[in-house]
Amino acid sequence: MRVLALDSSARRRLVVAIAGEGGALLAGRVAGDAALDTALPALLRELLRPAPDAVVAVTGPGSYTGVRAGMAAALGVAQGLAVPLHGAGALQVVAFAAPEGVDEVLAVADAGRGGVHLARHRRERGGWTPLEPARRASAATLRLPEGAVAVTLDDPPPLAAAVRGDPLRALAAAAWQALSTPPLASAGLRAEYADAGGSEPILRV
Repeated sequence: MRVLALDSSARRRLVVAIAGEGGALLAGRVAGDAALDTALPALLRELLRPAPDAVVAVTGPGSYTGVRAGMAAALGVAQGLAVPLHGAGALQVVAFAAPEGVDEVLAVADAGRGGVHLARHRRERGGWTPLEPARRASAATLRLPEGAVAVTLDDPPPLAAAVRGDPLRALAAAAWQALSTPPLASAGLRAEYADAGGSEPILRV
C-alpha cells in the first residue's frame, strides 16, 4: 500500500510524502520558499512512480493559495489514477509531531501577521483526534495552560515554547490515519473561507 500525501497549507513549506503500511515514511521531499507552480509538479513527477493506491490532501486551515493549489493537484492525481482521495486537517498533521509518551497536545501553525492557528488534540487508538475546532490567536498574547505541550512543524516555531517535529514523518503518519475516513467526493469540492475570522480556507464538500 502506497499513499501519496500533499501538504501545501503552510506559508513557507511544501511537503509531499509517500506513506506505507502503518504510516511509515517511504519517501518524501520538503520544499521551502519555492514557487508552488514549479515546485509541486516537480515533486509529483519524482514521487509518483510507482503509482499510489490512494491520495491524501491537507485541507487547512492555512495559506489560501497553498491549500487550493495542493487540493487541485491532489484531485488531478486521484482522478487521473482512479484512486480514492482523502482529506487530513493541517493541525491534525501537526499533532503527529508530538513527542512519545504525550497523550494530549496543542497543535500550532503559523497563520501569518503575528497569528497562529491552534487546536488541542488527543492521542486515541494510535492516531490523533481534535478536541476543538481550529481557531486563530495572536502569538504575542497567547498563554499556554500550565503543563500544556505545544507542537509545530514550522521553522522557526511561531511559539517559543512549541516543540518542532519532522514535517515528512508527521504527514506520512497523518495520511495513514486519513485512510480510515470516508473518501472526499471530488464533485462539488471547493475552497471556502470557513475558519474563525473568515480569513483562511478549510475545504468543504
